[in-house]
This record gives sequence, C-alpha cells and structure tokens, in this order.
Amino acid sequence: MLFFWGCLIFSLACSKNLKVNDGSIGVPVTYYPGQSETVQVDEDQCYEIHQCAGGMGGFSQAQLVIDLPNNPSWDLNRGYILAEISKCKGSFDSSCILYTNYIWNNGLNIIAYNNITWSTTNSYNDLYLRVTTVQAPADFTFQITYGNYGYLVNGEFDYDVFNSASSCSVSNQVHQYAMPSAIVSVDNYEMMYYTLQFCQNNSFPTNTWTANINVAATFEKPKSAFEIVACSADMGISNCKLSHYDEKNGDAVAVVSLAITNSNAVPINDGMIIGVYGIGAELDLNNQGILTITVANS
Repeated sequence: MLFFWGCLIFSLACSKNLKVNDGSIGVPVTYYPGQSETVQVDEDQCYEIHQCAGGMGGFSQAQLVIDLPNNPSWDLNRGYILAEISKCKGSFDSSCILYTNYIWNNGLNIIAYNNITWSTTNSYNDLYLRVTTVQAPADFTFQITYGNYGYLVNGEFDYDVFNSASSCSVSNQVHQYAMPSAIVSVDNYEMMYYTLQFCQNNSFPTNTWTANINVAATFEKPKSAFEIVACSADMGISNCKLSHYDEKNGDAVAVVSLAITNSNAVPINDGMIIGVYGIGAELDLNNQGILTITVANS
C-alpha cells in the first residue's frame, strides 16, 4: 500500500533548510539456514552462499559464527561442529577449500572455533559451506555476516577431517536477511541515507517478505526525533524524499518505526533505500539514534 502526504503536513521536511547526505551507508545482508539444523556423526550437510558486492555493504571482512543450542559456551568436551568453506560447487578437496574452523592435529587433539573471519577483498561470488560432527549428533545454526571486525581468525588449517567423500550431492540454499544495528547521527533538517541490496538466489527474497525499520533516540540524547522514508532501489537517492516516497512514517518522535511488505506496489526485491531525517529538540541541533533494520520472510 502506497502512502502519500504532501508538504502541507510535513512542511519541515520540504523546508529549504533540508540538507541531504549524498554518501549513502551500505547495509550488509546476513546469511542463515532459516531454522535450527541437526547433523549426525560423520554426516555432511552443505549450503550454498551466493554473495554480491551490494550484499556485502562495502565491508572488508566476512565472519562465520556457529551456535550450538545445547552447548552455547562452545565447550569442546561437550561437542562441536567442524566446518569447511569451498570455492568449488560440490567439491571440498584441498584445491577448493578456502577456510575451515578447526585444527585437525591428526584427529588426536582437535581444536575447533565457533567463529572465523576472513577478508572479502578477493572473495568469490559463490561460496559453499560443509559442516559435520565427529563426537555426537548436534543441533546447530550459523550466520555469515559482513563488517569491519578488527581481528582475523585465519581459517586456513588442514583438510583431512571428513571421512566421507569430498563432495556434497545436495546443497541447501541459505536465506538472507538484514539485521544491522548502528548509531545514526543526523542534524536537524538533514537526511542520512542507507542502502540495502539482496544477492539473488532461489529461496530469498520471496514475494512475501517484510522489512521492519526502527530508529530510537539514544540515552545520551533523549530529545532526538526522526522521520524515516523507504523507497525501492530503482527510485534512486535523489528521488527518495519525504515528499515523494514509497513508504513513510513521518512521526517526529524519539522512537519511529516503519514496516514494509514487498508487493507489486512497492517492489523492493532488488534492494531499498532508507532515509533518516533529523527533527529533534537537542540544543546542539544534532540527533542521535539507534537504527535497526530487520528483513525476513513474512
């Protein structure tokens, strides 16, 4: 459903004092399996990750995090997951594997990490993840995210871990969503833009997914207030304004939210632009808030 309110209602948004920050901030996607998974001893489970530059949001590092519901502290004595990341579809031999989360030590003293980080500088468009366990069946989930983490756990160890063949006959496509949380600093009558782009695959985005956008004033600046606007990527930043928009929440309050469901009227499968407009009552005319964007299947 499209909303349209003009400058008579939002006169401040159409003010000649409006400043636009043209340097948009990229919002990276997050990859996850869509549900908790279970892997048996010496069983392989494989996943396809389709990357793209827009989905990385301009960040220089990727990170794989594996979580175990029955072992959240990642106590190696209680079980762990072994993971390999390959550049070759269906193959996990030594010429294809890029990263692992383990040190094999001839299988005598295995060291496994619940997260590894690597540089995206020379990253391949498509990556393939294989997981298994060697102790007992394990429930697990994982996320691959992008950011500037400031540290690097080098996953290039050795590859003689799996007793099964070095290939996966079936690879599961992972889901994509966005769940960044960042500090927004925007002056009164200034618009700050954020861009979000998905990487295409066969499972997500579907035709029914929702983006929930929220900006809340920080504790340090409680009188900050915001308006937010969201547009399809093809509209372009120059046209994504409070007076011309696809979806909008114009409440000038300390906590403002907007939910967008993908539809024929608002086609945002190819990405979206989010504008955050400052209109608060802080004495220095600067508004600070926490921006959270969550995108998932409806």
